Amino acid sequence: MLRPGGRAVVSSWVPADRAPVIGDVEHVLQVPSVLDYWRTLERCTPPLLAIQEAVPVSRWAELSGAIARRLEARFGPGPLGVPLRAFLGAGTRSPG
Repeated sequence: MLRPGGRAVVSSWVPADRAPVIGDVEHVLQVPSVLDYWRTLERCTPPLLAIQEAVPVSRWAELSGAIARRLEARFGPGPLGVPLRAFLGAGTRSPG
């Protein structure tokens, strides 16, 4: 939420299939369980780390537990394959 007079910048990229110089690379991460994957995300994902810093520890524990239960209800207890996609471009500088 912006404060009165605040500014926001929004950026979006075209899908990779519409940018011929960019190729897709996909890897499927195998995790033993949805809960293990969630625990990794909450330890390593900057937006989740920012939320953890902004709320009391007890509130984060409550939120994290609720998210973990919803993930497990939706995807099952595991194991799970998580598709990870990167968009990569490569180029070569011309001589001279």
